[in-house]
Amino acid sequence: MTAHSSKTVQKLMELQIANLPLDSQQLDTLKEAILADGKLDAEKIGIIEKVIFSNNNKGGCALNREKVEFLFAINNISDNNRDDKLWQTLFVEAVTAHILNDKESPGVVDEEEALWLINTIEADGGYNINEVALLKNLMESADELPSNIKFRLDMILAAI
Repeated sequence: MTAHSSKTVQKLMELQIANLPLDSQQLDTLKEAILADGKLDAEKIGIIEKVIFSNNNKGGCALNREKVEFLFAINNISDNNRDDKLWQTLFVEAVTAHILNDKESPGVVDEEEALWLINTIEADGGYNINEVALLKNLMESADELPSNIKFRLDMILAAI
């Protein structure tokens, strides 16, 4: 990270340590600072993990949509071929937890979640290796998928 990016990240982490949630603008600033060089290393991934799981137990359902969209934004900008392998693990586990550990449909990918997921993944025009790993993990981990959604996910995975 550049010196400026490092200072920005440090300031934002201080807010997190004080248990003050980051707003959308602060998450965007953090994303830009972390991705200044286009690569996610173990240190940056650790920062991202602390931010997304702040005020929350790791894997808990309190991981909100805003933080999951922050993960997708980072994933869409980063160079997946240069990223530390920890990134895929964090991305897949966090998004899976958000979808499967919710109060409305625990263990189930419901229709709203599936449509949101597909629209979010397809927003950048394609599927990268982390998004494919996420889809596979959801299909393996979910107790239940609506048949129309399972069919669509099967079609997406077959096309990749």
